[in-house]
Amino acid sequence: MDRLTEIVQISQQLETLLQKRFKAVGRGLHGKITSVQSKIPEAVVRKLRYIATLRNKAVHEDANIANTEYNSFHTAYEEVMLYFNRAVHKQSEKDLYFKGLKTGLIIGLLVGGVVGVLLALAIS
Repeated sequence: MDRLTEIVQISQQLETLLQKRFKAVGRGLHGKITSVQSKIPEAVVRKLRYIATLRNKAVHEDANIANTEYNSFHTAYEEVMLYFNRAVHKQSEKDLYFKGLKTGLIIGLLVGGVVGVLLALAIS
């Protein structure tokens, strides 16, 4: 796959990721970034904007930029994905914690009312 194609595909992947995980809306990657930038650290937003800008320049102005800027583009992409993967992992841990907490509360209520809930919380 040539680098221009890869840049376009990575940009599309990031658009889809922003739509699914953050409910991003808007036209193009820049528009989607704008719609969710308050939910993402500024450093990640800057990298996403760099990726979107490079993609636009490569497609609309100078296809050769895909070759000359490829390494920095790919580094930015890897750093963005590292953030998103960590964020998903943290959310999964949080979900497991709250699932265990809810289960403990339900068991506590079934077993012995308030005392059972306190016991279940102590165990969780």
